[in-house]
Amino acid sequence: FFDESYYYGNTQTKIIMASWAVEQDAWSWQVERLPELYKTPILDTINSMFDSLGARATVATATIDTTLASAITQNRPMSIT
Repeated sequence: FFDESYYYGNTQTKIIMASWAVEQDAWSWQVERLPELYKTPILDTINSMFDSLGARATVATATIDTTLASAITQNRPMSIT
């Protein structure tokens, strides 16, 4: 699985990306907890879910200029100088 979240500020945007792999049996038992992933603080809830699933996971964050983030999320080409 792969998922991302965006938090927009006035001049910067924080992007959180998570990828994980989990055994199907473990996932099936925890699927009702998916809404918990959207509670804040988001990284804590994601890490809690990964721990309970015994998942192999990577969580990465980046803070970028809001103009660049807007171009990415709207799938527009942008020249970087």
